[in-house]
Amino acid sequence: MEITNVKQINKGAVVCSFNMVLPNFGITIRDCTLLRGSKGMWVNMPSRMYEKNGEKQYFSYVIWDKEKKNAIDKQVIAFFDNAAKNLNTPVEAFVPDEEIPF
Repeated sequence: MEITNVKQINKGAVVCSFNMVLPNFGITIRDCTLLRGSKGMWVNMPSRMYEKNGEKQYFSYVIWDKEKKNAIDKQVIAFFDNAAKNLNTPVEAFVPDEEIPF
């Protein structure tokens, strides 16, 4: 897995957006987000917002089974944690100048 095109957001729960490249499958998932909440950090797959009965709803374009989703979350969070530690800065402030392989 590679993480590319990282863009800092730090708005609400959103820490950053990035692309996830899965070279073994020839797939790039664009516009993933790293989120932070009261229970920790997690990865959100690309989605679109729509309204239903006057309430905001989200439709996810990519759905993983729970086991794979947990593994992806751990790998991506570890990547950002390691990058932040190497720069002596919190994950929320980490923004690479170029694409970083994962």
